[in-house]
Amino acid sequence: MKIVFVDNRLALDHALALAHEGHEVYYFHEWRYRYGRVEDLIGWGLHKNLHPVPEVWGWVDDCDLVVIADVGYGYLGDYLRKKVGKPVFNGSVFGDNLENARLYAASVMDTVGVKHPTYHEVIGVENLLEKADELGYPFYLKVDMLRGNMETSRIESKTSLLAVINDASFGPFQNSVRFIVSEPIEGIELGVDAWFNGEEFIRPYHWGNEVKGSGCCFGKWVDKSLWDEVLDKMTKVLRGRYYGTMSFEAIYDGDDLYVIDITSRFAKPAGALQYFSFLGRYGEILLSVASGEYPKLEPRARYTAQINLDIPEPETWVCLGKYRPDLAVSEYGLGLNGNIWIYNRDETGNLVHYLAVGDDLEPLLREADMGAFRLAEELGLSYSSLGVKKFRLVWEKMKAMGLDF
Repeated sequence: MKIVFVDNRLALDHALALAHEGHEVYYFHEWRYRYGRVEDLIGWGLHKNLHPVPEVWGWVDDCDLVVIADVGYGYLGDYLRKKVGKPVFNGSVFGDNLENARLYAASVMDTVGVKHPTYHEVIGVENLLEKADELGYPFYLKVDMLRGNMETSRIESKTSLLAVINDASFGPFQNSVRFIVSEPIEGIELGVDAWFNGEEFIRPYHWGNEVKGSGCCFGKWVDKSLWDEVLDKMTKVLRGRYYGTMSFEAIYDGDDLYVIDITSRFAKPAGALQYFSFLGRYGEILLSVASGEYPKLEPRARYTAQINLDIPEPETWVCLGKYRPDLAVSEYGLGLNGNIWIYNRDETGNLVHYLAVGDDLEPLLREADMGAFRLAEELGLSYSSLGVKKFRLVWEKMKAMGLDF
C-alpha cells in the first residue's frame, strides 16, 4: 500500500511502524527552521520503505491512503477526502475545532449531553486575576484556541497562576486572551483513545491513565466500559465529520465522567500503544477506518504500558541502535548505517518510549518497569520508576471506586 503521511514531528514512530509492515510511506513534515538543519531531515535513512518528501502533491494521486498525524491540517484532510476522493485517516476542520476551540467544544458537548466542568470565560489577565480572587484556589485554567501557549493547568495559588501566565508569553496581548477557568472536580483523571470510522466508534477501544508529568501511559482494550456513554453521545455529532483517532480526557468523581479535553489526532504519548497492539495489521486498520469500514480488532494482549525514557542532556545526538518495535521514537529521528539516531533539540523527555503488552496487569507493570530500566542502561538514557509507582496509586483509587480495570 502507498501511504502519504503528513506529520509535524508528532508521529514518526507510526510512520516507521507502517514502513516495517511493508507499506511505501511518503513522509512529509513541516516542522523545520526557515533554513534547514541536519535534524530537520526527519525520517531520512530509517527504512527503505520510508521516503521523506518535500511536499505531498506529487504523491497523492497514486496513494491508497492519506494519514494526517496532528491537528492544524483539517482543511487538507477535508479537501483530500471530499474533493479528491482519498481515504484520509485523521484530519478534519470539525476535529481541529473540537481540540483547539475549547469553548466551541464545550457547546458541542452540551448539545449531546456530555458532561464537562463548569466553565467561566474570562478575557485578559487582569480579569483573570480578579476571577481567581473571587473563586479562590485551586482551579483549572486553559485558553481558548491558543493551546500552544498554555496547556490545561491546575492552579494551586496566586504564585503558580503568575508563573503559568509568565511562561505562556502572551506579551502585549495578555489582556486580549480568552481564558477558561473551571472549578476542580475531585477524582481521578482517565482517558480513552478510540477509532471512529465516520459512522461509529470501533470496539474494542483503548482506555486507561496517562500519568501526567511522567510521559507514561497504561491502558486496556475493552468492548465496553464507563466511557460508553461519552462515546455514544459524541457519535451523534461526529458522523460524517471525522475518520480517525479520537481521544477524550476526563475526571471521574466516582459517579460520572467530566470531559476536560478532546484530541482529534494521534494520541501523544499513548498513540504508540495502538500500533504496537496490532503489529502487522496497523496499515490495514487505518485504511479500513478511513474508508468508513468496521475492521475486526484483535489486540495482541489486553493491557498496555508505555514508559518514558529521558535523554540526559538537551541538544544531544543519541544512538538508539537497531530498530525494535518496542521502542517508540518520535520527533528528530534519522538513520545512519542501520542505526537510529535522535536529536533532542527542544526537550529531553517524551521522545523515546518503551512499549509492552500483557494479559495480566500486575506482571505487565513489573515487566515494563524492569524492561525500561534495562533498555535505558543499554542506551545511556535516564529512567525513573516514578510513573509506574504513580499509576499503582491511581489503580488503587480505581479499585476503591469500583472500576473494572
